[in-house]
Amino acid sequence: SEKKALHYARLSEGSLGLAFSLAEGDKDEVRLKGVEFLKVINKKDRFELVDYLNQLLQDYGRESVLELLASLLSLLRDVYVTMEVKKDEKLLNPDLKAEIEKFADNSKDSDQVQEAIGSVEKIRGDLLRNVNLKLALLNLGFELRNSLSGLKREKLVT
Repeated sequence: SEKKALHYARLSEGSLGLAFSLAEGDKDEVRLKGVEFLKVINKKDRFELVDYLNQLLQDYGRESVLELLASLLSLLRDVYVTMEVKKDEKLLNPDLKAEIEKFADNSKDSDQVQEAIGSVEKIRGDLLRNVNLKLALLNLGFELRNSLSGLKREKLVT
């Protein structure tokens, strides 16, 4: 449908190949990993975050991690939009509206979400410059934990 095509075009950030992959469902797993990543960073147990990131690194290479970070960025932007604008038609991930609203409802303020977006953008840029993948992801995980620390953790963990 036209609505889905527009949705995939927004998510692909101008990449025709990525738009086709999204349309074929090839990237659904990576997008859902973005939601999972947000849930894991908000759990109380830091070791669970480290274990999750280690497993992620076993399952995904650099390119897939970059896709995961793009997905995470789109989710965080949707959380920000939900908090600030409250218009569903502005969401990049309308199919994940329930999860996005849950994160938005449990966020203290949009400045924290903006800080998290900046952290993800910085790590993405670092990965494009070929920094150590494991260290970059660990750093991101803990940075996001700190910037989103105002979230009510127990409500996000399902």
